[in-house]
Amino acid sequence: MKLSRVIILFICCLLASQLFSQDFNSKFELKTESYSYKDYKGAPQIRSITQDKNGLMYFANGFGIAVYNGDNWSFIDFFGYSVRSLACDSSGVVYVGGIDFGCLEIQKNGVREFKSFKSLIPDTLNFGLIENISVIK
Repeated sequence: MKLSRVIILFICCLLASQLFSQDFNSKFELKTESYSYKDYKGAPQIRSITQDKNGLMYFANGFGIAVYNGDNWSFIDFFGYSVRSLACDSSGVVYVGGIDFGCLEIQKNGVREFKSFKSLIPDTLNFGLIENISVIK
């Protein structure tokens, strides 16, 4: 009786090992691609990343914001000012922080431009460098 249980257990283990012999690499391989700062023509250090509701990726760096649509790069120049933080709300507005703070607006020609919020606060308030932006729902 004990011998038959051992044989059945051995057969079950042998069959179970065959169930997991499939090639995992073909089903679970992640497709990744790396880019150099030369590809997006910005500074080498990325400070912040966000994605809008259309799937565009925004990368804050020392020279501005690199924008990637999945195929091509574009760049929003901040004229040498470092962009430190990005955040996107549920409606797709991308907020930008650094020396200045504001949001990206899409112009009629489809180009994204920075709109500063600095004029909305008193001159006596010195907010310094914006290192982090959080969207509150």
